This record gives sequence, structure tokens and C-alpha cells, in this order.
Amino acid sequence: MAKKSNSGLTKMCAFWAIIISAALFLLGGFLGGTISAILNLVGKIALAIAVAFPALDYASGKGLVWRVIFWIALAVYLFGCIWSFI
Repeated sequence: MAKKSNSGLTKMCAFWAIIISAALFLLGGFLGGTISAILNLVGKIALAIAVAFPALDYASGKGLVWRVIFWIALAVYLFGCIWSFI
């Protein structure tokens, strides 16, 4: 389970990631390329935050190797989000 202090942030980010993703599916063709790209980046980062806290909590109970794998995977994901924006 996510820690209590991160629960509100996790839920908020998950909510906004779903809203932004749904809006992009529906309106992506009508929005300009830059606006669509910015909203897509914000949605991906919100999704990363929403998933990262429960994933870190899971990995923390598994040991050092799993925490290292988590941090590497998170760094690669965030790098990919930024790289796809550029």
C-alpha cells in the first residue's frame, strides 16, 4: 500500500493522468502539435508519479536489488518522456 502521506498525491496524479489522456484521445487531432505535446508530457509525468509511489513501496519490501531496478526503470521512463517531448 502507498504511504498515507503520498496517497493524496498519488490519487490526484492518477486522476489527472486519466483526464489528460482521455482528452488527448478525443481532441488530439484538433489541438495544435505543441499543445498536444505539452499535454501528453504532463499526462505522462502525472502517470509516473501516480505509479511510482506504489511501485517504490512494493520494491522497498523486496530488497536492495529491486529498489535499484525501480530507480533505473523510473529514470529511463522519465528520460523517455522528456526525450519524446524534444
